[in-house]
Amino acid sequence: SLFSQIRDEMDDIFCGLPAPKRTETGATIDMSVFHNASAGCFYGECSVRLMNGSSKLVKDVQPGDRLGPHGGMVKFVVKTICKNRKAKMVIVDNNLIITAWHPIRVNQQWIMPCSLVSSPNEISCEAVYNFALDRGHTVLVNDFECVTLGHGFQEDVVRHAYYGSERVIKDLEKFNMQQNNGGIIEISDKMLQRKNKTGLVKGLQWQGILVQ
Repeated sequence: SLFSQIRDEMDDIFCGLPAPKRTETGATIDMSVFHNASAGCFYGECSVRLMNGSSKLVKDVQPGDRLGPHGGMVKFVVKTICKNRKAKMVIVDNNLIITAWHPIRVNQQWIMPCSLVSSPNEISCEAVYNFALDRGHTVLVNDFECVTLGHGFQEDVVRHAYYGSERVIKDLEKFNMQQNNGGIIEISDKMLQRKNKTGLVKGLQWQGILVQ
């Protein structure tokens, strides 16, 4: 709908707004330094909780794993290759390393990680990771509850017209068939189809062809 389109584009204005003051320092944060319209992702060396109470590194998660806190089974592992083997990410409490715009739930409220720190860090890494689950649609990474792809949540901050929708799941299903890699899907920034005005991701491209 027109309303949804306007709402999604207005979400991008957030990066031009001042963030809430950090209670421990009182310093305001310039949100523009975090601006990145890519997908939210986790650093591969972070730890993710399995439903059986054990943990494994994010980079070692496999399709079929059941992850806490809701027991969602991993349908897809999405591995996004980092340009020049570097990524701008934020480091928050408990050494969670995550992209700035990947919603996390703190005190029952969805927030962006960039609201917790003053600036991002450039992290050396080959790839960053995200998951699509069959249910629950959140995972515990370094004990933070983080949203996953195709979640369908509509609350402020967490909603996303593409990454929160069934469309991303359908695109991943097609990519999985094309890559024939058993549910582990590799993408790069050049595969992201973006809106002209905002740069927000609206779909995936496979070798220059829009997946639709």
